[in-house]
Amino acid sequence: MLLSLRDPVWARSRVAVLTILVFTLLTLVATLVHLDRLHLQPEFADAPLLARGAAWFWTGVYVLIPVAMAVVLVLQERAPGTDPPRRAPVPVPLRAALGAESVVLLAVGALLSVAPADTTALWPWPLTPFTARVVGAWLIAFGVATALAALAGDLERLRTAAVAYTVFGVLVLAVVAVHAGDVGWDRPSAWALVAVAAAIAGTGAAGWRLAPAPGRHRP
Repeated sequence: MLLSLRDPVWARSRVAVLTILVFTLLTLVATLVHLDRLHLQPEFADAPLLARGAAWFWTGVYVLIPVAMAVVLVLQERAPGTDPPRRAPVPVPLRAALGAESVVLLAVGALLSVAPADTTALWPWPLTPFTARVVGAWLIAFGVATALAALAGDLERLRTAAVAYTVFGVLVLAVVAVHAGDVGWDRPSAWALVAVAAAIAGTGAAGWRLAPAPGRHRP
């Protein structure tokens, strides 16, 4: 989001904004389905003030941000002006890798969102249904982003998305390393998670490295 705010060219932020919109919409759905788990209900009246405030903040964010992002998206797409010319095609191997990662992210994210109670074999550590759906929202959002990146065909436009994708993969690996004792390493899903996170970090870094420096263009 910070990189998008700094970039005056809409074409270079389109994928990032769409990713955020998908994530916040799906997290809103998960929030509404599991509203009873948030400290908004009367039975949580004795919960700490910070926890109740966080519950209202969480709910407000995921109600307001999707609306704001949708408005921004419509206004930007209808604004006068043109996208800069495509000058850095995505190499075929990188496009193929992004497509494969998109399939995996979308499939696992959909399973976590649709059947969150059946995640024992799918995920290498325990998830509550609410947490499973929020994790699913992240995976689906980045799955959509990788699909758009594979179709966009221009590395310059994908620089911001590539930075975010790299950071996402690196942070997943870091969290798994810090909490390695909580991971069921006897499950294939644990090694699959590490492999996919490493692939995400690698393809994101490759796109970031190969992208040319942003050229000047009228906002």
